[in-house]
Amino acid sequence: MARRVVAHRQRGAATTDFVLAMIVLMPIFFGIIQLGLTILVRNTLAACASDAARYGAVYGRPSEDSRGEAQRCVQSTVSGRWVTGIQGRPSGDIVVVDISAKVPPLGLIGPGFGIHVSGHAVKEHG
Repeated sequence: MARRVVAHRQRGAATTDFVLAMIVLMPIFFGIIQLGLTILVRNTLAACASDAARYGAVYGRPSEDSRGEAQRCVQSTVSGRWVTGIQGRPSGDIVVVDISAKVPPLGLIGPGFGIHVSGHAVKEHG
């Protein structure tokens, strides 16, 4: 008889334990997802900026072409709606491409945080 009373008192304890564990684990899980998304976007934008700078540094090509190449790369790899600015400019013998973006929480809508990357390449001379 005593076992039945104890078993009856434990009814619903698993649900409570599950909810308490999820309160702790869900923010950690979504934080890891957000961190992964941010690193992916940052690395992709950095690769696009570097590729566009190398494209603009080729001998005989105007440095401003690097901006168009950066836009093409960003549109084909990352959502263009996240990018807030692309600037390609010569700086002496170096071509610099700057890309700025805002990454929203979990890739959805909402206030995000800014990422800024730059790519550099030395101009070729003939």
